Amino acid sequence: MMSAIFATLLFLALIYFLIEQHAQERRIATQQDVPREELLPRHYKSFVEVENRLWAATEERERPRWDRGTIRLRQPEAEIVRDYVRGLQKDFARANRIFSVVIGRSPSAEILIQMERHRLKTELPYYALRVLVCLRLWMNRVSMKELRLLTDFVSTMAYEVRSMLKVFEQSGRVEFVETLLRKS
Repeated sequence: MMSAIFATLLFLALIYFLIEQHAQERRIATQQDVPREELLPRHYKSFVEVENRLWAATEERERPRWDRGTIRLRQPEAEIVRDYVRGLQKDFARANRIFSVVIGRSPSAEILIQMERHRLKTELPYYALRVLVCLRLWMNRVSMKELRLLTDFVSTMAYEVRSMLKVFEQSGRVEFVETLLRKS
């Protein structure tokens, strides 16, 4: 019985691995002609625009406690926030992939451990908060404080990635940076 369960889990892991490999190959093929700036995380910069649109939409109704509690959203407002959260998710995944490749190329095990620990300090709270935000969106609610914090996690990861890439470029490894961006 246990061997059948183990074989099924192994088979599912293999299918997942193959799907991820295919998605990575497709992503690499589509990124060949994309401008460099679009390969870096950037969606989080539109938070002020989303916040202004939600403020205008809730202004018609009763004035909510903006930084405390949750705001009940109508369908168009909820779609705006869902699109924004999806964009944040893509940006975080992009930054995380680039960060992972850079960590994999670290010169020593000590630096690898420090960088991985640093990445986990951002990654784990981000995923926990994203689950909470998605649950609230599922109920057509949003907390601006949580949405702002989610945006901060993504912008922090994007800043770290851009800083690392800038260090590589300044040390004369421009071709490494280009390869890294195109293949991650």
